[in-house]
Amino acid sequence: MTFAVPAGARAFVAKCGVDDASPGGMAGVSVRVDGQLAWASGPRKLGALARVYVPLPAGASRIELVVDDGGNGPANDVADWAEPGYLK
Repeated sequence: MTFAVPAGARAFVAKCGVDDASPGGMAGVSVRVDGQLAWASGPRKLGALARVYVPLPAGASRIELVVDDGGNGPANDVADWAEPGYLK
């Protein structure tokens, strides 16, 4: 998912983890700012919540929230992003 960064935002925050409906699933989550990797969780299993804090450089315009297979193939790799927001 890709979003515009609001003017004056200095950081992106969120929580993320594997969806409860994906038992046995594993996923990796990451954040890209203007196409550059800014934060990555590494593989996450069900119940392993990650807290995300990504400082945003001045002039950042685009943020991408990425989910991958966590390194174990594509089965049950569903992740949720919760309470996303920006700090000014």
